[in-house]
Amino acid sequence: TSEKMKMRNPKARMTIIAGIQVLVLLLAFPCAQSATREERPPYDIRNGHPRVFMTNERLEDIRNRCADKRGAQASYYRAVKDYADRFSPGNRKPSVYRCLCLAFAYALGEVPGYGYSKRSIEEYGRLGVDMLVQLHPPKDLSYFRRRTPPLIACYDWLFPAKTPEERARVFENFTTVCDKMRDSARKETGNRFRGTRETYAYYGLAFHGDGKDIYPNDPSLADAADQKAREYCDFFVSYFLKNYFVVLETACK
Repeated sequence: TSEKMKMRNPKARMTIIAGIQVLVLLLAFPCAQSATREERPPYDIRNGHPRVFMTNERLEDIRNRCADKRGAQASYYRAVKDYADRFSPGNRKPSVYRCLCLAFAYALGEVPGYGYSKRSIEEYGRLGVDMLVQLHPPKDLSYFRRRTPPLIACYDWLFPAKTPEERARVFENFTTVCDKMRDSARKETGNRFRGTRETYAYYGLAFHGDGKDIYPNDPSLADAADQKAREYCDFFVSYFLKNYFVVLETACK
């Protein structure tokens, strides 16, 4: 099918991914800035989702940009929505890039001027979650670094669409690999894997305060999840000037 050919075509796939990045580019802020120990606590992370690359406060502005047919954002959104409308899981292998398209379409919600009779926003979310629970971060330090931003965006943008059981499954899938990669990165010297260490800002940011929503019926597991998110933030901060940082609602390289 034409859809299948497009997703196999690296150029077409990168066009869709670039479209998503352009749509949120202007909304991204630097994720960390130094602060003195006396003035600030270790982390200042906003509550709620989405908070990676975009927030609820900015969604209306993104929708308006996508609705403006004169701008590039509208063209990119049409490509993402067209893919989300025609997507059929079938027997194809789960892909973080396919999931990212569905997650963005779900998180953004309905954009003025577009129809949603073919597939609803909720259906985008359900398809995205069904794929996300099958995904794991790569077990290679280089690919782990590259795949972390889109994986974490999927977790964050699809958060309301997931049941607690699905949140727990994704959390456990991600953290099992994260802990192994963290141990590997600790052993490296110099700046060879500095980029890998930076990815823990994404994981700590995404999981922050989610324990009660991941394990609503088990306070001990909920506390452990929150502690792990803090550990990831600590791991990131420990490599940067050994000073406190303010981790904002967006993560960056």
